[in-house]
Amino acid sequence: MELRQPVCQTEECSSSQTVSKGFHIVLDIYCQSPRYPNNKDSCLEKLVEEIIERFSFTCKGSLKYEFSPCGVTLLYLLTESHVSVHTWPEDNFIAMDIYTCKSPPCRESILSFADKIVAFIEDKVDVLYMRISFIKRG
Repeated sequence: MELRQPVCQTEECSSSQTVSKGFHIVLDIYCQSPRYPNNKDSCLEKLVEEIIERFSFTCKGSLKYEFSPCGVTLLYLLTESHVSVHTWPEDNFIAMDIYTCKSPPCRESILSFADKIVAFIEDKVDVLYMRISFIKRG
């Protein structure tokens, strides 16, 4: 497979710079209670929809699969990429991936933008412990 250098999209970009393909936030969330992992009152769906609205993502559709007796998988297709959520209520655990090629707001770094998304989630979910992985793509 041949790797090609991406073409710069702006005047300020020199030929030696590469254009990012976005960033991926991977969260392992251990909750204090099973409310979010059980998606009680569709709270996880509401959370993802709040993230999409708050950070100006554009949702093109969503899928939901509920497991028996418990657990849920959610997938939101964004014009900027996707948000996926998988739960294990028996362990009070949520796995959440947010991948976006959206540029952060003007003068904000990618890490700062990602930190705001994570802080928003921490503020909404009854987090006991959260492991955060950040991957710059491309």
